[in-house]
Amino acid sequence: MKERKRKQLIISLIVLLVTLAVGYAAFQDTLKISGTVSGEGNFDLVFIDGYIPQEYGKISISSDEKVLNIEIDLKYPGDGVEVSTMIQNQGNIPAKLTSFDLNKVEIPYREAEIIISFPEEISSVNPSDTILPGEICKITFTAQWDKYDTVEKAVAIFLATFEYVQDTDIVWNGTTSHIHP
Repeated sequence: MKERKRKQLIISLIVLLVTLAVGYAAFQDTLKISGTVSGEGNFDLVFIDGYIPQEYGKISISSDEKVLNIEIDLKYPGDGVEVSTMIQNQGNIPAKLTSFDLNKVEIPYREAEIIISFPEEISSVNPSDTILPGEICKITFTAQWDKYDTVEKAVAIFLATFEYVQDTDIVWNGTTSHIHP
């Protein structure tokens, strides 16, 4: 009898364990999050347009769209012209203007002066001048022959250099959360 109770107890325990295992498995579920995160940046600023009145010269953009070539023909002392250009951010990274440099070389044997002027926010390097992806920035500058000159011909060669870098002030600022609405 003792042996029989022992076998019954063992069988009962086995049945109980199997029942618990099946019950546990029946009420268990697994969820997974699977994904891939990648990033690829493209930093590409280009000149897309330039304008100068036809009677004052011509303007062209290099084949790589990185150089704006301008030939200006002023007529007399005091004459001047506005030249405009558009820079587009064709990349997917915000670009911030970090330096602007205007180098102007007067032809040494001439006494005349040509004045090249860019907007204050460009020439002082405005820290908020950011071109967002897809955005266009229009820049208008002037070239003027000094009105007090008395010479018949004035020539100046200039190079304006704009340097842009990734704008690291524009960043995503997300948060994680776990809520039960």
